[in-house]
Formats: sequence, C-alpha cells, structure tokens
Amino acid sequence: MEAGAMQTLYERLLPVFSKKQLMENVPMSRYTTLHLGGPAQLLCEPDGPEQLSAAFQAARELDVPVTLIGNGSNLLVKDGGIRGLVVHLGERECSIQRRNQKVIEESPSPFVKEDTRKKMLKVAVEACKRIGYYSAGTLEFMMDKDQNFYFLEMNTRLQVEHPVTEECTGVDLVRDMITVAAGNPLPYKQDDIKFSGAAIECRIYAEDPENNFMPSPGVITVREAPEGRNLRLDSAAYAGFEVSLHYDPMIAKLCCWGRTRESAISNMARALREYKILGIKTTIPFHQRVLKNAAFLEGKYDTTFIDTRFDKEDLKRRQNTDPTVAVIAAAVRHYEREKEAASRATTLPVVGESLWKYYGKLQMTANNY
Repeated sequence: MEAGAMQTLYERLLPVFSKKQLMENVPMSRYTTLHLGGPAQLLCEPDGPEQLSAAFQAARELDVPVTLIGNGSNLLVKDGGIRGLVVHLGERECSIQRRNQKVIEESPSPFVKEDTRKKMLKVAVEACKRIGYYSAGTLEFMMDKDQNFYFLEMNTRLQVEHPVTEECTGVDLVRDMITVAAGNPLPYKQDDIKFSGAAIECRIYAEDPENNFMPSPGVITVREAPEGRNLRLDSAAYAGFEVSLHYDPMIAKLCCWGRTRESAISNMARALREYKILGIKTTIPFHQRVLKNAAFLEGKYDTTFIDTRFDKEDLKRRQNTDPTVAVIAAAVRHYEREKEAASRATTLPVVGESLWKYYGKLQMTANNY
C-alpha cells in the first residue's frame, strides 16, 4: 500500500455517495439508473468530450469508481450501495515464521485476549470503511507482550492461510471475493458470521529443516496424502511431480479443524503422521516437532520462536533421548519374543532333520510373532 493510501487509512472517511450527490458533483446531461444484479449504477451521458473530461476528473477527485463504456463516450458510475458494508472474519495468528515467511497459522490466536480482539477487529473494519475498500483483504498487525497492537500493512487479496478462516467461519472467501468484484453485495452481514472451533494450517515446504530450511528440489517418488474428518489438503503435488528450484518451495497446505485448539492440534498431529512424501526433504518432521513444543502448546510464542524457543527446546529434548536406551530396549524385546516363541514349540525335530534347520524355524517363528 502506498504512503498516501496509508495516510488516508487514518485521516479520511471516504464518503458514501448517494445518487443525488453523484448528480451534483459529477456534471452530466443525462443519468440513467441501471440494475445489473448488484448495486444500482448510474449511466452518465455527457454532451461532448469536454464535459466527459470534466466529469471524469471530478469523479476521480471525489474517488468515485467510474468506468468508460461503449466507445469511450459514456461513464458508468457505481452508486453508493456497494460501499459501507464491511464485515470481519476474525483473526489469524501467524507468528511462527522462518526468514520472515509464515510456516504455521492458526485461528483464533491463543495469545490475543477477547477485549483486545474486539478492539483490533473494530479498527480493521473502520480502516476498510475509511478507504472505501470492498473486496477480500487482510490487515496485519504487530502486537507486543502487553497486548498493544500496531498496524503493519494491508494485503488487498486472499492470503495463503485463508483456509484457516474458512474452516472457522464456513465462509467461502474465494466465491465471495468474485461475487463482490462482479458488483454484487455481500450475501451476509456481521451478525450472520458464526465462529466455530479452532483451525491450524501447516505449510508443507520442499525444504530441509535439519539444514537451515535449505531448498530440496527433486522428484517426488512417493506421495500418500492423509484423509479423514476435519482435514483439508490443498496441493497439486503427486508421485512423479518435480519440485523446481526456480519457484516457491511450498507444495501443500494442510489444514485441520477441531472444536477446541487441543482437538485441532491432535487432528493435525494425526494428519502429519499419515502424510508421506519421499524423494525430497519436506518440513513435515519440523511441523511434528512444533506440535510437541511446550511454548507452542501453551500458545506463548512470537516471531522469534524458531530461532529461540523451538531450536533450544528441540535440541534439549534430543540430547535427553539417549539412543543406547532404545537399542537395549529393542534387544530385550527381541530376546523375550524368541524365548516366548521357543516355549510355544512343543515338538522336537523330526528324525533326520538337522538342528540348524530346527532352530532356524524357531527363529522365523520368533521374528513373525
């Protein structure tokens, strides 16, 4: 967003023009009200190019959306019906990032308090009204430990993590964005939006988390996608798909919903266990470790999470896991299985059968038990 638009965001309330105001401020000879399935629009017909130029300039100064139609001699002016209605769809927590790129998103934020949430969403709605914005968009804020929030930027588009919002609201953002762009009003008001449960999205990147998230291009040899309830997977990858080094490394978005945040995390953990991608390195193991991290589970994390809280805790957990213990446990279990299998054998080797073959059968029995 340009500096001028950011200043407008705070200082200026864009007027909602009525038909009378349009006619007074945009001089035309004739006005015809058109109903094209959306808000009313005015077909303005000037007398000659001079009036057309003056009207077009007046409309631009007033920030009235206009369109030249026909052979360029008429203006189509959108009436005020398209403006004024702004609804929010809650917030998303996107603080887990690497190289300033989001990795995990969730909604609602486990950190934001309810009173802060209401204030922040109110500011977002008012900001969109002030600049006359009428499409899908996201206002990003930074927040300190004391719940003070500061405007960062506005993304005038859908964002990668929009499925998180769709899962918690039931709203089809893509459909509604196209509907509004076509000149139609929103099919709902703020009171119609019902927030339900919690949702988490993991961005699956073709990167090696064990090597500072270095890109891992190559051919996917095996792909087994997770399935089940409360799970959404947006991906175009498949077995045989080549991940190029020249494009964004994200190959999938895995989103899980739950009645509670704990339930959503549990569903995501299950989905990540089922998700198999071979042939390249992915961030799936990284996501699995994040879901076990104490700071994440408590919802006490910020944009420094990967560089500070996560790496240290994950390293400590690995250091405390002595591989010797696992080896000894496996050996003991193997011995117990052999012993139990041997006790089940009630027959002696047949006459003429070598002891080598006999004990080989016992070993196979133990291995298959």
